[in-house]
Amino acid sequence: LAIANLLIGKLDGMPSKSYLVAYKELESTNYETIYQFINPLLTIFPGIKQKVLLFISDAGIYMIKAKIKNNKK
Repeated sequence: LAIANLLIGKLDGMPSKSYLVAYKELESTNYETIYQFINPLLTIFPGIKQKVLLFISDAGIYMIKAKIKNNKK
């Protein structure tokens, strides 16, 4: 069992607020479950998919695969 959090904030070198958009308990953590968690949430904010610059995770391999899958759609 793992917890996924989606936080959105501004990265410009200055202190700023971040916002918890969603959290979810995941039975497993792999690129598919991360993609299924993040992708629908990004549609809440029009145009934000093209502005996502950074994913922070404790395990880079499946996050890289999730990012590649996101770019293909």
